[in-house]
Amino acid sequence: MKIIFESYELSAGGKGSPVGLSVSGQKQIDTPSFLRATNAKVYDRGNKLYTLSWEQRREFVATGEAEAFMLLHAANVPDGQGTCTITTEGGATITLTGAVLQIPNATRQTGVSTYHTYQLIASDMAGTVPSSIDHIVIHLGETVTHLGETVTH
Repeated sequence: MKIIFESYELSAGGKGSPVGLSVSGQKQIDTPSFLRATNAKVYDRGNKLYTLSWEQRREFVATGEAEAFMLLHAANVPDGQGTCTITTEGGATITLTGAVLQIPNATRQTGVSTYHTYQLIASDMAGTVPSSIDHIVIHLGETVTHLGETVTH
């Protein structure tokens, strides 16, 4: 999976894909309680937010390169609001607009490898899934064999 924020490459894809990617959505729900009402009301106020979090590992030729990258990385990530484009290994393209990238909140270096934890928050997410990507829905308790793999949910 390749992740680019503005023109800055956060994840190169292939062996440089993110690890532990998680996506969460949130929107504002209002639940006022009215005097003497039997039930409260529930209103969907919208204001959606999408949060992506992941760890990124990078490999360098020499330890000195890894050290320099780790120390300067937080200062070099783009500031402000922008667009993030994600391209999956299967060819899907997802665009997050109104996105803000947190400065990497956990950065460490071991030998020639650096590890960074990212969080990206966006106000809108849209994308396309190629028709070549096969979809399967597994219901709780079902066991399904698909493309040679047996999965129990």
